[in-house]
Amino acid sequence: MQLFASSKYSFQELLNFDVSALSELFSPHTTLDTARHNTLMLYFEGINKARNHPGFTFLYHYQQYVEQAADPYSYTQFLEHYRRKYLKEKGSMKLQHLADEEMFIDFAGKKLQIIDKHTGEVIPVEVFVSILPCSQYTYVEACKSQKRADMISCCSNALRFYGGVPKVGHIQNLNFKSIA
Repeated sequence: MQLFASSKYSFQELLNFDVSALSELFSPHTTLDTARHNTLMLYFEGINKARNHPGFTFLYHYQQYVEQAADPYSYTQFLEHYRRKYLKEKGSMKLQHLADEEMFIDFAGKKLQIIDKHTGEVIPVEVFVSILPCSQYTYVEACKSQKRADMISCCSNALRFYGGVPKVGHIQNLNFKSIA
């Protein structure tokens, strides 16, 4: 469209041009280095598969790309080309949550570590998170494992923290009715 606008010819005038005149006016040549671009696109196919793995960062993969590419793109161009290749549809949906209705729970991400003050021992811990979706009121606790006893203890502590019991609790696909 920019070439058309800069040509100073009307649409009707261009319809009267033959193919060679149009080819000269609207050159098929691009300023894009196709070999460089194709190398980047092949690299993207590999990293896109790793996108959902924990710890994925574009900066890490960009550094890997720079090490193997003869003429690498800058980091901003790397991200721009990635976003053009893998467009995301932005969608949203408003969910209605009623107060005192639900409490969502989960264990979050990778294990963290705490250090025993007295012994200096590094202890791996799980991170329990619960949230009341209507108010976004959140409770977080570190515990030793994701075993049933630890999960029940964390849920109990969360309910004490919130000061009550919701009508429904969601743990994976199970629904628990409140006893209150």
